[in-house]
Amino acid sequence: MKNKSFIYFTVILFLCFSIAFPYFVYAGQYDGIRLASQGMFKEARLEFSKALEANREDSLSKGALGILDDYDAGKTKKECLLSLFKGLGLLTADLPDQAIDELKLAEKSAPGYPRTHNILGMAYTIVGSFNEAEIQFKEAIELQPEYSQAYFNLGTFYQSQGKNTQALEYYEKASKLDPDSVDTYMNIGYIHAGEGRYEQAISYFQKVLNLDSHSAEAYYCLGMAYFMSDQYLKSRENFIKAKELFQQKDDQEGAKNTDKYLNKFFELEGKWKARK
Repeated sequence: MKNKSFIYFTVILFLCFSIAFPYFVYAGQYDGIRLASQGMFKEARLEFSKALEANREDSLSKGALGILDDYDAGKTKKECLLSLFKGLGLLTADLPDQAIDELKLAEKSAPGYPRTHNILGMAYTIVGSFNEAEIQFKEAIELQPEYSQAYFNLGTFYQSQGKNTQALEYYEKASKLDPDSVDTYMNIGYIHAGEGRYEQAISYFQKVLNLDSHSAEAYYCLGMAYFMSDQYLKSRENFIKAKELFQQKDDQEGAKNTDKYLNKFFELEGKWKARK
């Protein structure tokens, strides 16, 4: 019973935190995409840089800055950038089919640019064209073997398909190329936990906290992993820290979910005291 509940938990968090393209786009990101799609690249860079300062794990802004760096280095063309950012804008507007059409224009204007294939992979994933998504991610990797985000996205793709062996293979490659990727370690932890390897999951969630000591999600995951491995004191300690951080972020849903497990500990304490 414990294992089933933990698998359900990991699926929910995977959908919330690890999707290839973020569901929530914030003001700085939105403004950056809008400016870049109009050819105002310097102004866009400023917006993406501000967004990344506010959240250093902001993969959208990291990727956008990477595209702008490639343009400055002469690795792609202006026409490609305009179509890429228009495509990103359509994705944020929940218009993935139109985004794909625009991204195809980007690929046509600058054939062989790996970031175009990576974003196309995201778009195809969103519309459910999984064979095409897999092809695009692999094409991005073939064109740029050191492209860590493409390895991560392919790992995420395989994880969403329940192909955990393949997912771990690509996550490991992503982590070697980008050893500071919190998202990669979180997803590796989810897989190990979902398959009942709690000690391994714990080690990866702790890696996340070594990089980001204010990750409420990592403390919550540690609480779950310790709970499932019957290490109840450590579990409660991490749930308490998770609740504190969720409340600081005004994440009421996260705090509420954490309370469900903390209440179990209070119930157990009450029964133990009653027996004494």
